[in-house]
Amino acid sequence: MSLLIPTSTRPVFNWAGARATGAAHAASGVPCQDAFALHMGTCRGEPYLVAAVADGAGSAQFAEHDSCFAVTRFSAFVLEELPAWGLDGLDALALDAVFGVHRSLRRMASDASLSADQFATTLLGMIVTPHHTSLLQIGDGGIVMGNEQSGWRAVFPPQHGEYHNESRFITDADAFDWLQQSQHGGPPQTLVAFTDGLEDLLLYP
Repeated sequence: MSLLIPTSTRPVFNWAGARATGAAHAASGVPCQDAFALHMGTCRGEPYLVAAVADGAGSAQFAEHDSCFAVTRFSAFVLEELPAWGLDGLDALALDAVFGVHRSLRRMASDASLSADQFATTLLGMIVTPHHTSLLQIGDGGIVMGNEQSGWRAVFPPQHGEYHNESRFITDADAFDWLQQSQHGGPPQTLVAFTDGLEDLLLYP
């Protein structure tokens, strides 16, 4: 499971992250298929944080690779483009980054003459500055924001199908029909992003 907790009690961000192989995966010899990436920096004198969490589909042949690729590609695109974009237009920048992940994974599948389902992964992304927070999600898992004073809330409902173990993926042909995006002004609150293994603990206590 992946966990990111950025906060902004000062002009810098504090964060923590972890991933672990679940008991079912360990018993069957399947590697951890979750991944996260987090980068901090400054742009034109303002601090920013870029983070992503992904969970490769259990049925996907390249699940472990896909989740790692998704978070790396999302973060790399934002970091490459941010100097030109500046801190305005972060919502559009985040959307472009997600599209880059979608296009790259589907191209990998096509080049390998395989179904895109073999490269399926969820993706949760965030770009945070002292004045703006841009959040995106496709798939299950979730992003929770808030604090003890104002309370906590899930930014997006996890995307499940008819059955709880079904989800949407960034590799789906209609991925952008399901992509959820949210923008928040002002100082960011605490954010927690996680994959589906922590849903019951964090969303349904």
